[in-house]
Amino acid sequence: MPIGGYDLHILICGIADIPINRLTNSKEPSDHLDANESTLEVESSSLEMFIVFRLGRERYGIPIAHVKEVMPLPGLVKLPQPPEAVLGAINVRGNVFAVLDTGAKINGHSVATTGGHLVVLDNDGFRIALLTEDIPQAESLDTSKLETNSQITGSNDQSFISGVLKTQSDFIIMLNVERFLESI
Repeated sequence: MPIGGYDLHILICGIADIPINRLTNSKEPSDHLDANESTLEVESSSLEMFIVFRLGRERYGIPIAHVKEVMPLPGLVKLPQPPEAVLGAINVRGNVFAVLDTGAKINGHSVATTGGHLVVLDNDGFRIALLTEDIPQAESLDTSKLETNSQITGSNDQSFISGVLKTQSDFIIMLNVERFLESI
């Protein structure tokens, strides 16, 4: 495969195989586009990948750069007197880390441990797993539509909500991973 914008492909969300020039303003010809197809006009600098998961009726997003992996909940070991919102610990390929009840931490409603999935976060070597209600999905989102005013995110610097992003069908509450992990 030659190294050039229009011959390379990327896999987005495991759904579609799209040539890179379809994600930028590039007008270069491509073997993968029909003459009748138009190129996708999206400013590439405002698109970012996020892992999006649901807690109750709300959807939350985490920058994919902080996500080590997404997986079904393996065997959970209960810990005696764990910190608030920590459900226990898991062992994944020899790495042991805490599992956080994400619902209890974010909105006060615990997540059921049966059928749950984990989003394993890695922030400068500190790893923790967030329990979610559904299977988290990778989504390419336009961050230029992120609303960050203090009425949405909270007025204090301790808020772990970085903003709310409006999509075509709903809102995604964006989490600031660093502040979220500091609040644990």
